[in-house]
Order: sequence, then structure tokens, then C-alpha cells
Amino acid sequence: SSSTASPTSKSRLRKKKAMGEAAVINGVMTVPGSNYYGTLRLLQDLCVQLCQMNDLPLNPQAVYESIVCRMNRSVASVDAYSKMKRIVKASNLSLVRTQDEATNNIPCEVEIFEANNELHANVTTTASFGLVRNADLLYGKGDINNHGFLVSPLKGETVEIWAKFDAIITEKMNISTGDHIRFSSVVV
Repeated sequence: SSSTASPTSKSRLRKKKAMGEAAVINGVMTVPGSNYYGTLRLLQDLCVQLCQMNDLPLNPQAVYESIVCRMNRSVASVDAYSKMKRIVKASNLSLVRTQDEATNNIPCEVEIFEANNELHANVTTTASFGLVRNADLLYGKGDINNHGFLVSPLKGETVEIWAKFDAIITEKMNISTGDHIRFSSVVV
């Protein structure tokens, strides 16, 4: 999403992306794109029920929107990319984000629950990354944008990914207190 987009349009874009993705919410597989059995409907109903059943002083709509934001694969991938880029500091290799079809088909997993009169959520997404040789790039690291994607491959050629791997990105949240932590596990 662009940096000039309003908060409302960003929220709509995140909801649109979440609606089209497969998700497992509290163990229930959703139907991507379905208005009745879809990700957003189930998540919204669950947020309302958990807040009301447990008499939690939370706005169910705000809870729902917070979780939808964290389900966004792009948001999680950008954060993981910025952290992993600090680890991969080889002079001859660069970290890039990739668009792996198989990884994009792995459903986002959401667990939302009440414990000790506080609402918690865990959100897990998977993202693809790779390492490229700087010598294969036309402008070196300048061929990689701030989000980690290749933008200027060598004229007429595609840049070969030297090593591919996935990152499983998990965010654990205590929605009642606002505390959260996001961490990544690398799968080669």
C-alpha cells in the first residue's frame, strides 16, 4: 500500500487481502473469498463473541481490525525482511523477498482466546525469501527496493536465486494490555 493512502483505505486494502487468503481460525479452515464462510466473517464473529461472553472492556471492531492488520502477509514479510537483512551482511550476497506460489498457499493461522480475563491472539504467516549474488545484479544492492523485492534485474535476464527459504512469522499478542511480540523461524 502506498504511503499516501488514508487509514481507511489501508484498512479496506488489508481486509480485501485477508478475505482472499485461506486461513485457519481457532482450528477452523475458512473459505477464501466467501462472505458467509470466509476469514473476515468468522474472525469478526469470534471477536464479538469473545469480548461479550467474557465481559471484556474491549471494542470488538478494534480487536478485529488489529488482527486483520497482523494477518497481512505483506506487513509480516516487510518486518521479517528488515530484521533478517541485518543478519545477512555478506558483501557478495543480498537478501530478497520472493513470491513463491506454494508458500502463498499456506494458510495464515489465527488463534484468539481469553485467559485470565484478558484477550490474546496468535497470528502465524509464512513468507518466502532468497539470497542473490550481488555480481548478478545490474546495480548491486540498488536493484533491491526498501521492501526487499528485486526491481532492476540484469537486462533481458532473470536473476537466479542462489538459496531459497521460508520464514514462519508468528506474532503473539495480549490485546487487553497491548503487549505483543513478533518472531520468525527460518525453514530451508
